[in-house]
Amino acid sequence: MTDLRDDFSRICNALGKISLLAQLRDKVRYALEAHNKRCGQCDHWMKSRECPREHNVKGFSRGPSSGDPICGKFSITKSALDIQKSRALEAIEFAKEHDLPIPDHLLERCAAADSSGALNGSAVLEFPKGA
Repeated sequence: MTDLRDDFSRICNALGKISLLAQLRDKVRYALEAHNKRCGQCDHWMKSRECPREHNVKGFSRGPSSGDPICGKFSITKSALDIQKSRALEAIEFAKEHDLPIPDHLLERCAAADSSGALNGSAVLEFPKGA
């Protein structure tokens, strides 16, 4: 009977770990999506005098949507940088809290953002690399 309980306990523990890994996967995906630059993250977006792709039609601004690819004049907003930082740190803290590995590609993007000023916390770079 104890063997059955032990087996059941191991199965429950494994399912709990799988659930945590799925949550981490989602947090990492959100963090990586925040690093994909889009037109709507630009300081010039929706400003017809500043954005080269915006134009004024009868008093109304017309141009690219927020999800469009960036242009050569792209200048990321501070709020977009803050979102990148908070999502990356959230994923890393979740992984630390639950003793889970963090994917190397998230750490690499965080390190790249850190060198550009997007992330400036040493916690990002101190986290041990995992699977």
